[in-house]
Amino acid sequence: MTWHLLRSTGPEPWRSTGLRRNAWISVNSGNRSIYGVLKGLYPARLLSIMKVRELTTCLQDKLLLVDRLYVENSGKLSDITGLETVTVGTARGANRTTEIVVGIKRIMRMAHLVPETAEIEKKP
Repeated sequence: MTWHLLRSTGPEPWRSTGLRRNAWISVNSGNRSIYGVLKGLYPARLLSIMKVRELTTCLQDKLLLVDRLYVENSGKLSDITGLETVTVGTARGANRTTEIVVGIKRIMRMAHLVPETAEIEKKP
């Protein structure tokens, strides 16, 4: 078993760097037959780690707030790059956001993402 330390600083800077630190993770959708080679996992950026306690029973849940990405082409690998393509989704739901809360047990591993060169070149 390999342990990866996940960190989330939310909007606060990471130590003295001045930059936020939010790990990329793979979240289990619960359906292994979707997302092709990802086998039911989708990538997301970890925004916050929280513990919620129910006061009357003292039961605790460990939850994560994540900003999910969306898998394109049903999870098929690109013929050009040999990689799976994911994109930032459009805002959904009543709050118009791509952020969702998931249980900590649905986090399977760190996600390693490579930005497309074309997208980087478009930015000023």
